[in-house]
Amino acid sequence: MTPWYWEWWFVGGMLLIVILGILFLWKRRLHELNLSYQNIELNQKLLRLQMNPHFIFNSLTAIQNYIYSHKTKLAGEFLSDFARLIRLILDNSRHEFIMLDKEIETLRLYMQLQALRFDNSFDFSIEVDPDIIPEITYVPPMLAQPFLENAIEHGISKSKRRGVVKIRYIQLEKTIRFEIVDNGVGLTASSEKKNGEPIHHESLSINICKERLLLLHKRNRTHINFSIREIENSGRIEGTQVIFDIPTIERNRYPDKEHKV
Repeated sequence: MTPWYWEWWFVGGMLLIVILGILFLWKRRLHELNLSYQNIELNQKLLRLQMNPHFIFNSLTAIQNYIYSHKTKLAGEFLSDFARLIRLILDNSRHEFIMLDKEIETLRLYMQLQALRFDNSFDFSIEVDPDIIPEITYVPPMLAQPFLENAIEHGISKSKRRGVVKIRYIQLEKTIRFEIVDNGVGLTASSEKKNGEPIHHESLSINICKERLLLLHKRNRTHINFSIREIENSGRIEGTQVIFDIPTIERNRYPDKEHKV
């Protein structure tokens, strides 16, 4: 009598299970490779946004003007900040999550150089909730920069009043709220040139941001809520507010180093 494990139905069933298992692993591997490719492509787009040629050229020109004005100490300080910023941007672009203190340093350097570019025509502040410990808290890098650029170049620069940009990190129950508030002309006015033609840079920034958040969710099951709106007061537009609600991620998730792409 043939043992049951040699019966055709058992052998056929085991072969089917093995084949399905191989197909599942193969499909999963293809999915992971596809996500990695999308992530690399998206990071390249984001890096191109951050390494804006106008920002780099104008920052170096402003530093050069300090040198010509014999303000060599200031020129040296800002040149050092510029080099540090470029290094941070390139380093941060290799990671999906970085420590909050490094992100804050990147934003501070970026805003200082933007203020230099625009002859200190705006004020900025970075506020961190006392309940947040930046050295052990992780956030996705470079979420803010495209919106800060929009706020300065397309919002505040078109306003007649002195510009103000506020960056806040607020601890909520299980999330960190990252907020950018400016007192520029708002989304509607900033989306038009003087001749009435639309500016596509802001929509590009928003689209890349949404793609990136979706990819973060697929790769890490990290859901980040994002919203952008105009600030109204008595029917008048008084600026723009951008909000990211980021799930709290602490060192115990990445104990030794930042999470690389």
